[in-house]
Amino acid sequence: MDEIKVFVNTANNAVIVCPRCGLRKSSQVEQFKGVRHTIKVRCTCSHQFTVHLDFRKNYRKATAIDATYQKKAVELAGYYVNLSRGEDWDETRAAKQAVNCKIKNISMGGIGLQPLGLHMIKEEDELRVFFHLDDAKRSVIDRNVVVVSVSKILVGCRFTEAMERDQALGFYLLP
Repeated sequence: MDEIKVFVNTANNAVIVCPRCGLRKSSQVEQFKGVRHTIKVRCTCSHQFTVHLDFRKNYRKATAIDATYQKKAVELAGYYVNLSRGEDWDETRAAKQAVNCKIKNISMGGIGLQPLGLHMIKEEDELRVFFHLDDAKRSVIDRNVVVVSVSKILVGCRFTEAMERDQALGFYLLP
């Protein structure tokens, strides 16, 4: 059985395209929000397929980009260590640091990163993430993020700064 992914717009409409005949149909899918994101569909051409509904606010692109992160404030055994970016921040030095995570996905709203090795990241931690997009310009992304979810292999982060006008990231995310 064919499976397709469909993005749902802010009005909770999804345009479903039959993978066999190409018939397009716009459907209201609000009743599935928060309940069920996978539905089975039968086209008028009698082809059956599965539709995965994506209710995200922003398109998310899968990636495999090397990156570094730092916790903005870390407390270790009673000592307070401030790792936030200060006046002496050196972009060249930061770029040469050992890679300690991979950016697995990215959107205008945030990233999914995979720490390499052991980590002590937890929800609501503030991180500074630095990486180069794998576009032609090798655009630099150097952003503050807040951790919103932590699983065994993926840490979901939300950008804390407004990203609506980031041209490099906007062009990178074009399908």
